[in-house]
Amino acid sequence: MYRNNVIDVKFDIDTKATGVRLNQLRTEKNFSCEAIAEGLGVSTRAVTYWESGQKNFSVKNLVGLSLILGVKTDDILCLKIAEDIVFIRGFPIESPAPICDN
Repeated sequence: MYRNNVIDVKFDIDTKATGVRLNQLRTEKNFSCEAIAEGLGVSTRAVTYWESGQKNFSVKNLVGLSLILGVKTDDILCLKIAEDIVFIRGFPIESPAPICDN
């Protein structure tokens, strides 16, 4: 809700679902974890952590992933949004990324 110039948006990144989505996108493009890691300058272990949902990636790595995979950042992220409708100054906010059912 919009209160005293504060925007209250209740959401979280679903790391497990985002990892599954990342794995699907990577395998669709026939990229190995090693190739993604090399392209981003991270370890292969980091990519496997992201795909298993054990860790989140940084915004910088999210942008890099979207460029490497040829998709929008929203196509990678999977959000959990609170049940209540979110408004800013009386206007409903559309979900910025897919909401996943898990």
